[in-house]
Amino acid sequence: MSSGTPIIREAQGAPVQITAANMPASSLATNTISGAITRITASSFNNAMLLDAWISGSFGTDPAGAGALQLIVVPRSLSGDQGPVPTAATARLVYSAEIGSTGNTAKVFSFERIPLPVDCDLYLYNNNSGYTLTYTNSMNGSAYAFQAQPWSPGT
Repeated sequence: MSSGTPIIREAQGAPVQITAANMPASSLATNTISGAITRITASSFNNAMLLDAWISGSFGTDPAGAGALQLIVVPRSLSGDQGPVPTAATARLVYSAEIGSTGNTAKVFSFERIPLPVDCDLYLYNNNSGYTLTYTNSMNGSAYAFQAQPWSPGT
């Protein structure tokens, strides 16, 4: 059996970076879906196929693992028109990050290997944590509350 060439991640374009002040709102209440955080188009990122994303925030009270923080991907139409704003009942492409026991300190929530449509918008859903998530600019020493890196398999 041949081992072949390993597949590696090949970043496509500069990462998308958004400060807390430029998020759709300064915080996200429990059971709430944010406004569109950003638009990702494959053509802007050399036809990237996957996305890794990170959200930096803190809860006022420790949710003790209740609920989930979820990234929702909403494809756009072929003509580039925005898709329907998701609701808890209609969201289809949903990816979860574990909340765990966070205390009141800032934490980075990660989403890895999210499949990307050719053109889409990203939303965030604080699904049943019981507490408001406040965005913080404390991601790994950077000044951003949201970062995303589109990528494709390389060789």
